[in-house]
Amino acid sequence: MSAAAAGRGTWRRPPFVVNAWLRWAIYLGAIAYLVLALGSMSVNWTRLADGLEPFGRVQRIGAMLTLFAGREAPVLRFEELDTQRYGELFRGLLDRGVYVAPSQYECLFPSLAHDDDVIDDTIRAVSDFYEAVSAFDDGGNG
Repeated sequence: MSAAAAGRGTWRRPPFVVNAWLRWAIYLGAIAYLVLALGSMSVNWTRLADGLEPFGRVQRIGAMLTLFAGREAPVLRFEELDTQRYGELFRGLLDRGVYVAPSQYECLFPSLAHDDDVIDDTIRAVSDFYEAVSAFDDGGNG
């Protein structure tokens, strides 16, 4: 078999952009854009977790977090969840204009849409809910 015949059988993927200078300029521009975009993001997940801690156990992995209402110990099993209490919290927050996951088995996903004002509103709504529940419980106990 000749060298020309052997070379015809191999396939090489064509470059994304044929001009090497333009290709590298696009790559570097994309990297610069990502660095600048990521540097301008300011989501304070820790602030939300810290603000919710007085109301129960907050378990967090990265940006995902869950509030286990009225609980201090970590939740290790699904059977340990107080879905009744969470249901009351969910309905109370919904009445205050804050929508969280409707199930205790789900978690919160703070994102760029959740600025400082939204985080403050969420913490305030949880606080208001617990103050209302506490006032109701105190009034009912005499």
